[in-house]
Amino acid sequence: MGVEEQFYIFYPFLLLLIRRWLPGFLTGAVLIATLGSFALCLYFSRVEPTTAFYLLPTRAWELGMGGLVALNVVPRLASRQARNVAAFTGAALLIISFVEIRSDFAFPAPWAIMPCLGAALLIAYGRDAMTATVLSWAPVRGVGMISYSLYLWHWPIITLYRLEKGMSLTTGGKVVVLAMTFGAALFSYFMIERPFLRRYRTATNRPVLVAGGVAVAAMVGASLLMGSHAEAIVQHPAAVDRVGSYLNYRAMPQHRYQFRPGSCFIGEGEQYDFRRCLVLRSDRPNVIVMGDSHAAQHWRAIALRYPNVHVVQATASGCRPIIELSGQERCVSVMRTVFNDVVSRPGVTGAVLAGRWRKREIPSLVETVKLLRRRNLAVTVIGPTVEYRADMPRILARAMLRGDTADMAAQLPSQRIAMDGKLRPLIERAGGRYVSEVEVECPAGRCRLFDSDHGPYHFDYGHLTFAASRDVIQHLPDVAKQ
Repeated sequence: MGVEEQFYIFYPFLLLLIRRWLPGFLTGAVLIATLGSFALCLYFSRVEPTTAFYLLPTRAWELGMGGLVALNVVPRLASRQARNVAAFTGAALLIISFVEIRSDFAFPAPWAIMPCLGAALLIAYGRDAMTATVLSWAPVRGVGMISYSLYLWHWPIITLYRLEKGMSLTTGGKVVVLAMTFGAALFSYFMIERPFLRRYRTATNRPVLVAGGVAVAAMVGASLLMGSHAEAIVQHPAAVDRVGSYLNYRAMPQHRYQFRPGSCFIGEGEQYDFRRCLVLRSDRPNVIVMGDSHAAQHWRAIALRYPNVHVVQATASGCRPIIELSGQERCVSVMRTVFNDVVSRPGVTGAVLAGRWRKREIPSLVETVKLLRRRNLAVTVIGPTVEYRADMPRILARAMLRGDTADMAAQLPSQRIAMDGKLRPLIERAGGRYVSEVEVECPAGRCRLFDSDHGPYHFDYGHLTFAASRDVIQHLPDVAKQ
């Protein structure tokens, strides 16, 4: 259940209870709850962003701001000029949010405050300012009229479309999804919402509550039944089931063996185990595998490929191995230790850098290679991994059911492959060796769908299975020697 649905369920009951037992404290209670929720959101956005994004206590402040506007907490502005300034500031905040906020920004807090504050200002003052001309325009009012239906329909339609077409929507796909969402919203508004309100707005609530409760109970029951008996309800060929099973790869022992999550590869809320993962040996060369999950996927394969080399693992999710350190502390602390200490220790002879490289980070990656080469390390960079628009096991299984895997190539965005072609000369000029994962997976431009164990080459959008990683690592040069 989404955050909004949870809010719509609990918030009315909260208001009823406060109004019944503490009628004079309604505004104060909503204000305290909103500020408390924002404080929680700030904290969890830093230490556990997923928790901050999906849980009601950390997102309620966004909807609570609207509640404060409804309770007239915002100051009254007698001057039309002041109202104009407030309304246009709100509109500007919304536009800037749409243009500037990117996926790697700290979200929901603090960046979500920009669109939320913008919407609050526009709602509070827009009607009595110059913005009223735009807000009262018939198409704008029409969208507002069906906004709740749009909200209900947009995510199911996007999700179902992505399951068929891939996670990244093309321009044409966005147009199709938008048209389908508006069509469904108009139908439900005129055929369900308005007739329902006309008939039951003044009627007793008991029949409506009973019917709604029965419908919700039936939906939950049907969902639980289908979820627990999915394999019996829909049966697939064994090969398709095998491919589909890789969607649960992170729960398999093979994933833990490959990545070493929670210790040498850490995610949100986890602590890197320095004593276990960065211990060097004096009886053999030491090589450091550094980076994010796209580096962690290769550690085990590298260690097995070079049994006479001690391969240590310095990896954290979302953490590229570059000298311009940025991101969350769990990432920065690991990379700071490696760059400031470990790479300079006696016995460290090589470094393997891998990550989900970003275009803006390439100059820093080049400088990182130069720095490590000045310290006499053999530096190997593994290029970007081929990525699919959705989880590869899902789209591959669907293609197998259709009996046609030829269109898998259409699920490959071109950006990662294009970046691979640009990286090699830059890395080699900086003194490093470069291994192209793209060339291994897609020789002659035709991408392999299965690894050497007959599983899918990827277990999600782009991470390699253990067998696929071993295929790639066979192409590495000697990582301990220059």
